[in-house]
Amino acid sequence: MLDPFLSPMENAMNEAQSWTNKFLEEACKHDYSYRALLEEYHTVPYFPQHQAVWDYDVAERVAFRVLAEVVRLSETVKLAKKSDWFTKEQKMELEDAETDMISASKQWVRETAMDPGKARNLSMDLTELFNAKFYSRALEMLRGDNKGHGTERT
Repeated sequence: MLDPFLSPMENAMNEAQSWTNKFLEEACKHDYSYRALLEEYHTVPYFPQHQAVWDYDVAERVAFRVLAEVVRLSETVKLAKKSDWFTKEQKMELEDAETDMISASKQWVRETAMDPGKARNLSMDLTELFNAKFYSRALEMLRGDNKGHGTERT
């Protein structure tokens, strides 16, 4: 029951404490017997006996790293679009580069799905692409080294 003299946080903590106490009181009041349940399990009929099953453990971990890099890249573009440091043309160039990097990331997903053993090497290639085609260009723009690109700030 809620106490009107306590803050909502205190009431929530009291409620959580009462649930915890109730759980601890009831935790050992059972008569279930635990044992291994072994049955015969069947696969799909005509499933190849020697079918190789891919291991995606490493690919899953690398995928989070790739996702973090894509988010970082997108956040960089978002900041650049709000900034006065880039011209309108440069902002469009960065948006186009972001689109290209997202497409490359999707290609990484497709290739990794086909062969998860290549996930780490493919992610390193993707990171190099991000650095070469996006981050280095953004740094050039910030330094004013536009190599023939528009330099008029908006």
